[in-house]
Amino acid sequence: MKKSLVVVSLLVILLLLLININSVKAENTAKIDLGYNWLGSQIASGWPSDIEEHGFALLALSYIDDLKQDGLTSLTTKLTNENDLIKLAKAKFVLDNLQQDTSAIEQKILENVMELSQEGIMWFVQLDTDLGITAECEISYFDSSNNVVKEIVNIDEYNKITSLTAEGGEPCFEIHSEPYWIKTSKQNCINNRFVFRCYSTYEGEYELSVFYTKDDEVLYLTGISESATLGEPLEKKFSFGKLCIGKNSCDYEATLWFALDLERFSAFSEDYSAETFIPYLVLEKDSNKKLFNDAFLYELTGDEFYITEAEKYQQADGSWNVPSSSKGKFFDAGTSALVGIGNIDNSKNYLLSQQSSDGKFNNLKDTSWILWNFWPRGSFSSECKNKDYSCVAEDQCTGNKTKTDETGCEIYNKVCCRDLKEDEYPCKKEGYNCVKQGFCQEYNGVFIEGLQCKGINEICCDGGLGLSNCENRKGKCKTSCLTTELKMEGSDYKCSSGVCCLDSTRIKCSDLKGEVCISDEKCLDSTGKTKQTVISSDSASCCIGECKSSSELCQSQGGVKCSPTDNKVCLGDNWFIAIDEKYCCDYFYCQDKEEEICYDLGGVLCLFNEECENGELIITSDGSCCIQGGSCVSKQTCRDLNGQICDSADECSSSGSITQTSDAEFCCVEGKCLSSCNSLGGKICSEGQHCVGDYEESSDAFECCFGQCKKEKPSFNFFWIILLLISVLVIVVVVLLYKKGIIKMKGKKPKENKPIHPAFNMPRTTTYQGPVFRGPMPMQRPMRRPVRQQTRTTATKIVEKPKPARATTSEDDEVLRKLREIAKGK
Repeated sequence: MKKSLVVVSLLVILLLLLININSVKAENTAKIDLGYNWLGSQIASGWPSDIEEHGFALLALSYIDDLKQDGLTSLTTKLTNENDLIKLAKAKFVLDNLQQDTSAIEQKILENVMELSQEGIMWFVQLDTDLGITAECEISYFDSSNNVVKEIVNIDEYNKITSLTAEGGEPCFEIHSEPYWIKTSKQNCINNRFVFRCYSTYEGEYELSVFYTKDDEVLYLTGISESATLGEPLEKKFSFGKLCIGKNSCDYEATLWFALDLERFSAFSEDYSAETFIPYLVLEKDSNKKLFNDAFLYELTGDEFYITEAEKYQQADGSWNVPSSSKGKFFDAGTSALVGIGNIDNSKNYLLSQQSSDGKFNNLKDTSWILWNFWPRGSFSSECKNKDYSCVAEDQCTGNKTKTDETGCEIYNKVCCRDLKEDEYPCKKEGYNCVKQGFCQEYNGVFIEGLQCKGINEICCDGGLGLSNCENRKGKCKTSCLTTELKMEGSDYKCSSGVCCLDSTRIKCSDLKGEVCISDEKCLDSTGKTKQTVISSDSASCCIGECKSSSELCQSQGGVKCSPTDNKVCLGDNWFIAIDEKYCCDYFYCQDKEEEICYDLGGVLCLFNEECENGELIITSDGSCCIQGGSCVSKQTCRDLNGQICDSADECSSSGSITQTSDAEFCCVEGKCLSSCNSLGGKICSEGQHCVGDYEESSDAFECCFGQCKKEKPSFNFFWIILLLISVLVIVVVVLLYKKGIIKMKGKKPKENKPIHPAFNMPRTTTYQGPVFRGPMPMQRPMRRPVRQQTRTTATKIVEKPKPARATTSEDDEVLRKLREIAKGK
């Protein structure tokens, strides 16, 4: 009887603990609502005059459609005559988050791009092979007199440089005092292009890393180290480029925010990207700690060094204390959530404990920044309007309508109201999905017989909703996008994981930052070499680079005649366009012809019925190869292929494929030409919603809905989750009491536990590493966040990220104490 009472008491304690957790959650939700209501009341009389306050308030309240549109109009007007670079950079960040056109603001900022002096910058090169392999590395480049210079570096089995010799001109490099690097600070070598090749009698790879330093104390790595098979070339250019934003001198804060914006929203800017500004931000970071720049640099570089530095500023109570912070602890807390560092739960608890009774966090700007980063709402519209419900006066929500719990109407002193008839169909009432015939089985759903759906061609299905927003708009969810793809942002292109990549055939050439080349022009990359064009939605010859006709001599570009008739090949399609030579190849890539395949030459294989357009067709060991940036085009007409001629590539249905023929840029084969969803009079449903009614494929969506978009109900009740948790806890308690002998069970006497011998500790093996270079530069690559892999400039000091200890409440301590007393039989 006594033991039964103990078990019942424990169950009561556990139940009270669950009730307390739910009570705290409800209290926090009420505080968040209070914060949004306070912010809304401040905006009710008009938007702030300050651009920063206006912008951050607009971000937080953008889930309310009417306020969003009004706020955008007002902010755009204020920015017309604004020239403050910090305000412009932050406004661009706000507007890009709201998916607005920021090209005018970007142009204003880019007019103030400044060159960073490279005086005092020392460059280091590190060449590594597998330990135990000796190698000879060749560095080729042109000197100031256009002479070809070759420097030979000999490396021993420990990656130590044993000798460095030069021939052909003035050398750039010398061996560092620690013979694991070669270095240069000569101005005539900066901005030069170097081609590296390492050879060995063994098979394997070599790795190339380039560092720079300003004070000879800390080295910075220019991106991820590159590797290649021994004998293959790697290229490097020692250049900073245009690095900072400022009028008369570099403005660190403006550059910081502009780089953050480029990192998140301007993936296709070839001239200006986040990487362009990182060297300046890194070199000047120590004198700008007050801006919490470690958090920004972690976002920009992905280097664990910065997250370690930044998280030192979070206190045990969850607050953030950045030394001499120019923004304050509330704004800095919001910034930590923006880039996802620190203990977020501790930060939330601290902020809610510091919230004023009226709902604000210090002031309007801090309140907006905190709400948007920690507790954002909606996808640029209220929850109520997201579900196609209406905000109406309470006395108007009667009859065949009813109030709902969706938020977003409080700011108008109205309630969210929906039509009672929307969810009356049996399939929806039972919690299943109404999907188009064929989708249920295709996406691993189970057909539910006897339950009616509203749509004419719909069936009732358990599951069957397999497409994300991105995939429904004919994109692909991937870890990173190719150069012929555009990274799509916003809720309309949401992925369950990764980023949404839209193929170039779905994007206009101008949106790809490309241009259409005319007949006498070639598509060139940033180094002046030919590259292949891609098919965009409006052109079959979109150049993601520069369209240019011949204007220079071959030799002046560092090229040499490399004609197939002379038994020569140009590796990697490294062609230049020249006025005096058709076959002008980069000097370092022209070699005697062997049994090369088309891929080695950077070309594309053409079929028997295709011809090479805007390029040169040669014969390789694997077929007809189109080189010099050309593309394979069918000799047949679209009609010969039984296709349809579309106005753009994205009009071809998913069952077909786009082919360029002799009479059409966009021939849709085995498919049909489609119209946009908007022109068909339909709409595209958001993720988590499905179309109730008829729908069909359009040029911009697999499901163009002619009915209504409705949100799915959760199929798993929260009640069952609580019940499951309680059951697990009961089992754990019973097992604990049984093991302690408080509860005894009939049966055989259990065997005695044999003593467990302590584990044998194996001696730790050590591996050889090169010497440490007067600072925190390790010989291995810096750690990276797995969310993306992009070239970055990073500080090479790495400190392991500390894991925050889990805070234990006093209630938890009391429960644990009682459990221990019971277990001891007290």
